[in-house]
Amino acid sequence: MLSKFMCHGICMNPQREPDQSYDRAQSCGHVDGSLATIDFGPMNDADLDGHFSMLSKHNGGGPNVCSEFWVDWFLAWGGKPKGLNIGTVIDNLNHMYYVNNASVNIYMIHGGTNFGFMNGASVITSYDYGAAIAENGNITNLYVAISSWIKNNITGWPQPPLAIPANPPVTNYGQVILKRLGTNLLSTLSQIQEPCTQSQDPLTFVQVDHGLGYVLYTMTLKAGGKTLVAPNIRDYGYVFINEQAAFQPGVFVGTFSASAFTDTFFNSTGWGKGQLFVNGFNVGRYWA
Repeated sequence: MLSKFMCHGICMNPQREPDQSYDRAQSCGHVDGSLATIDFGPMNDADLDGHFSMLSKHNGGGPNVCSEFWVDWFLAWGGKPKGLNIGTVIDNLNHMYYVNNASVNIYMIHGGTNFGFMNGASVITSYDYGAAIAENGNITNLYVAISSWIKNNITGWPQPPLAIPANPPVTNYGQVILKRLGTNLLSTLSQIQEPCTQSQDPLTFVQVDHGLGYVLYTMTLKAGGKTLVAPNIRDYGYVFINEQAAFQPGVFVGTFSASAFTDTFFNSTGWGKGQLFVNGFNVGRYWA
């Protein structure tokens, strides 16, 4: 039953307020015999009641479950956090527990990281979502508030919250000098790139069996004065003419010695847009 619930039973509703679109989503997305659930973010008590009232039409008398309670939302590059309202989050938890008799999965309870290229084109590398436990493991004010609410409002809890732990230690390694590898980006790539594939037309990532990252396309132009058109780029494309670009991209390498297994942070201020690798591990994209 658990596998059916995980694979077939969750019907997500992106609406902030209960309306007919939720009914349609549950009707077309719900699988008979599985548990229908609901997803939403902080809202007023009346809207909470409305969401669970609609859910009751589709869950076959099953329990009320908020499978994702969005305490906050993802952040796009260049965007500003909308601001986490801890008071509203706690009020909603209290209402769902006592009034709606609902089970709640807090999303996110522990923040994460979009390592490598997994963040896509628009979302920042952090996958924190205003989590109660921050991306690096720090305890946040939201965690303290949730822990306090459980201790003070729920009696008979078989596993009450433990004492709040200290935040993980952090080490500052100071400034790391980075040196450019090679004379320019294209000459550097020629030393590390995989074998080339010849094609009359540019091939997609799928066609060259390359899931994520970068692909270098090159060709020799027999005439100038034309406009370059690349309508199918879905992320970012960089244009070089005679191995030169309007900016100064490159591969930069530096070293430092870690004296302890503790957290540290990379300050990308002034570096623009790029990708960070540490000991060959693709930490993720930065843009500052």
